[in-house]
Amino acid sequence: MKKLIVLMLSLCLLLPAFALADDLTVNGSATVTVPADMAQVVLGVVTKAETVQEATAQNADAIAMVIDALKAAGIAEEDMLTENYSVSAQYGYSYGKLDNEQNVTGFQVSNLLRVTVRDVAQVGALVDNAMKHGANECYGITFQSTNSEKAYDQALQAAVAEGARKAALLAKAAGLTLGALEEVTEQGGSYTGVTYAADAAGKTGTPILANDGLTYTATVMMKYDVK
Repeated sequence: MKKLIVLMLSLCLLLPAFALADDLTVNGSATVTVPADMAQVVLGVVTKAETVQEATAQNADAIAMVIDALKAAGIAEEDMLTENYSVSAQYGYSYGKLDNEQNVTGFQVSNLLRVTVRDVAQVGALVDNAMKHGANECYGITFQSTNSEKAYDQALQAAVAEGARKAALLAKAAGLTLGALEEVTEQGGSYTGVTYAADAAGKTGTPILANDGLTYTATVMMKYDVK
């Protein structure tokens, strides 16, 4: 029994040494922030009428006015895409009758456009102008950057450099010799959009401002040989 206990203790003491003698694995992360230089917003028209013909005709006239206003504001035709078009019946309910009878009271037509704005400073004015010309739906404002791919590449390179720095630091602290890089794996990236802030200057119009930039984060796993 004593021999067995001594053997088990000896193995426990040796395990950490074996684990450290083979390789060292670290994670490296880095973040790059770039300013937004474009935005997307969903604008559209919802109309209601007693007949489907009236609802669709009213909607077609209204969305045409919105499109003309967007073009006049400098939005290119290729920067306006149909996000959604739907026609639905509207119902009223006659309670107290057999099976709670449903009655068609009219029709609703929704026509939504996803608009790309190349000048982020004009988003608020663009929304106001669209509303003045018949739009009654607006949501989904997002800010983007034409340099997003370049920003993520920079974050990825910085993440590898950070992983190498950590590996060298850990190896030195543990009294090990850092060898060759055996493996590097991208662990995925993340993107954080801008926040919106009120217009502190008190200017007229809808205050839609991007004030924090777009943040791209990359993470890698790196495995080194150590001795």
